[in-house]
Amino acid sequence: MLIFCGKVSKFCRGYGLKSETHGMQALQDFVTEVGAPYRIMNDNAEMEASEAWKKIIRTYNIDRGTTERYHPQQNPAERRIQEIKKVSLSIMNHSNTPGSLSWLMATKYTIMVLNHTANKSIGGITPIEQVLA
Repeated sequence: MLIFCGKVSKFCRGYGLKSETHGMQALQDFVTEVGAPYRIMNDNAEMEASEAWKKIIRTYNIDRGTTERYHPQQNPAERRIQEIKKVSLSIMNHSNTPGSLSWLMATKYTIMVLNHTANKSIGGITPIEQVLA
């Protein structure tokens, strides 16, 4: 799954990927559905280093930052992604859901709930409200 998270807004959107080659389509879908972010931080994964990814970044004039290898804490979105994974696993454990498809659905549900839950760090509003403001 590829998850895009806003540093300030805390808004997230997740896309299930059949393979890493579908990442470019996920980025394109994110830009179409939400808008082009000002900056994308990545860890130089093979997908993010591809020419197709770079082309989309250039097309929408998105600034690109890179974290050092094995230092995900340098990416502000990693903390939010960690929270999403923790909540998703908790949902699956409490409901005894099996299988990888269930993980995808639990993650998408978690993202939806977090996007609609007020957050102190953004003034007590929801990430959806922050994005629309």
